[in-house]
Amino acid sequence: MNKGLQCFKINRLQQYNSMSYYKYKIKKYYLLIVALICLANLAFSQTNKWDLLFKDPPAQYKPMPLWHLNGQLSDTVIDRQMKDVKHASNFGGVTVLPVSGTTPKYLSQDYWNFFGRILQDAKKNLTWT
Repeated sequence: MNKGLQCFKINRLQQYNSMSYYKYKIKKYYLLIVALICLANLAFSQTNKWDLLFKDPPAQYKPMPLWHLNGQLSDTVIDRQMKDVKHASNFGGVTVLPVSGTTPKYLSQDYWNFFGRILQDAKKNLTWT
């Protein structure tokens, strides 16, 4: 075979290989751009869910005030305050903070009965304690 013809064929082969390499690179970037567009679309479609969660967050993300147990403890007071926590105040729960100066006497058996009732009501009403 003629040396000039052989060089021509080698050059043609190199050109073909470099063209297919560029086509491969272009396809690769094209697929990357398509994937990014799909991800962006997915991210923007989630914004409605975030808006709804922000307007009415789950209980675990709502504020939780300290509930000082002082004064006269009774079933009616506990029921009223638990309803206020859940509905009127829109809190996610309470952190029960026992303090002295309560009736029944602090750390007595009756006191622990009320304290246990508060925890049971909180679990039942889906508030966090």
